[in-house]
Amino acid sequence: MSKKELAIAIVDLLGGKDNISNYVHCVTRLRFNLNDDSKADKNAIEALEGVLGITEQGGQFQVVIGTSVGEVFKEVELLLGNKGESVVQEEQKKFTLMTIIETLTAIIAPVIPAFTAAGMMKIVLLLLATLGIANGTEGVYITFNIISDIAFYFLPILIALNAATRFNVDQGLAVCVGAALLYPSFVSMVAEGTPLTFLGFQIPMYSYSATIFPALLGVLLLSYVYKFWDKIVKNNTAKVFLLPVLSLGITIPLVFLVVAPIANVGAGILANSFTWMIGTIGPFAGLIIGFLMPLMVLTGLHQSLTPIEIVEMSTYGYTMVLPIEFFHNIAEAGAAIGTGVVARDKKFKAIAFQTGATAFMGVSEPALYSVMVKDKFAMLSAMIGNAVGGFLSVLFALKMFSFLWPNIFSMPSFLGGDSVSKTLILLPISIVITFAVSFAMPIVFKVLGLSKDVNIAIMSPVSGKVIPLNAINDKVFSSGLCGKGFGIIPNDGEILAPCDGEIKIAMNHAVGIVAKNGSEILIHLGIDTVKLNGEGIKTLVKQDEKVKRGQSIIEFDKQGIEKKGYDTTCIVVNTTGEIKGGETTGEILVGKKLFSC
Repeated sequence: MSKKELAIAIVDLLGGKDNISNYVHCVTRLRFNLNDDSKADKNAIEALEGVLGITEQGGQFQVVIGTSVGEVFKEVELLLGNKGESVVQEEQKKFTLMTIIETLTAIIAPVIPAFTAAGMMKIVLLLLATLGIANGTEGVYITFNIISDIAFYFLPILIALNAATRFNVDQGLAVCVGAALLYPSFVSMVAEGTPLTFLGFQIPMYSYSATIFPALLGVLLLSYVYKFWDKIVKNNTAKVFLLPVLSLGITIPLVFLVVAPIANVGAGILANSFTWMIGTIGPFAGLIIGFLMPLMVLTGLHQSLTPIEIVEMSTYGYTMVLPIEFFHNIAEAGAAIGTGVVARDKKFKAIAFQTGATAFMGVSEPALYSVMVKDKFAMLSAMIGNAVGGFLSVLFALKMFSFLWPNIFSMPSFLGGDSVSKTLILLPISIVITFAVSFAMPIVFKVLGLSKDVNIAIMSPVSGKVIPLNAINDKVFSSGLCGKGFGIIPNDGEILAPCDGEIKIAMNHAVGIVAKNGSEILIHLGIDTVKLNGEGIKTLVKQDEKVKRGQSIIEFDKQGIEKKGYDTTCIVVNTTGEIKGGETTGEILVGKKLFSC
């Protein structure tokens, strides 16, 4: 399926263009706001080739694509065009913590490529200086240094531009609000400590370069002011001249006097919150955040950490939160590869190895949705590994001095400050320990008998004569198309559950059980007995019911069914993989081991 076909299918299965009010994308996900969530065909979307999974958070429908999300997003853009919706209106309907996180994600995500470029350039400059190739006075160095600072210094303008789309206000006016915070005369006055008053009110003098919230809240205020004057001024010609000047004339002074100072103080509190956690509980702060990180990434909540990381960078010159996200990717890689080692299913094993390598490169969603979601012990392994990485990160005071997407190639961003030599030793040690713990946990869980891939015994559900699968008079079963197993010619008319598990299928002539290790066991009564429409057969269990081994699941009139010309062979197969043992032929008693899987 091409990227265009995938985009068309996703939009169609979300209920069509008219059901999508807003859309953005991050590194691996398409994020949609829908007018009616019930119109989205979740199962069909998840089954699409190229879709790794779906998740819903805070009224946002997220489709996980992986590293090719940018290409799919371009095709979605061509289909939908500008579908931005006013978040002000949305918040009036539903204002929650998830709404805030969703808004921050929509505004900050488009800026991340600029941060990445700046961070990589800072690494280049660091290497040039460290190796003695440049001393900082060369034209090339100065030019590269400008590139490395642009995204951070002019961050208020970038935020204002994206906030304009989110809050549905004129982009030109929004950029003016962001640019006002960086106006050269104001910046000089702040640097020189020169006071500034407006109508007798003292303006708090702060530096707003590399900040998020002053511009974001300023544009939010602009959206209200603009809408207010739009209602007051009735003449369309007058609106062209009056709305811009009235909007900026009120918004920018209020931003300088109230909004920006409060936002700046709030950002400082946000940045100090993690410092407070470290000062209070030390490395256990990293352990807690690390343990929860896989779940945060799974649900998209990790995006809420980006503002903290950016504020840390602008306040301290480094971030201690981003390294925990770095170790998340290492943990996901270790857990996925470790799960691949113990997995018995060849397809799942290949997926685990492949997505583990992808996580190592910095994109963890494929491993999360293809491995962790399907195996709770793989997820727990990643959580434990990430907890260890977070603990070590804080214990060793590891910091990232450039805002880079965390992956194995961003390691140079840890080099900075006055502890480079220590970091060169402690960072590799922390990476190895994190990976080793994550890799080992799936193996430990298997040894303890907790893993999904632990073999379990499948008992004979009836007493009778065992026959090989190829001797069954039904090509679907004899060819192994439904899985590996055996047939049993029963001595009586009762079928018992061959293992503990949950009923997945409950029909008149067949029962499917999902065993505790994930294997799906099909117990099928007879050949073509579906034609009996339940006559002479009584199924004693229902779908989703929990059953115990030895519990009666089907009763049937053996003699009556055979008199009608039907074969009553009881067929038992594992539909999800291989079986072990089970070379038995001849008579077997109910409850005796038939095979393991």
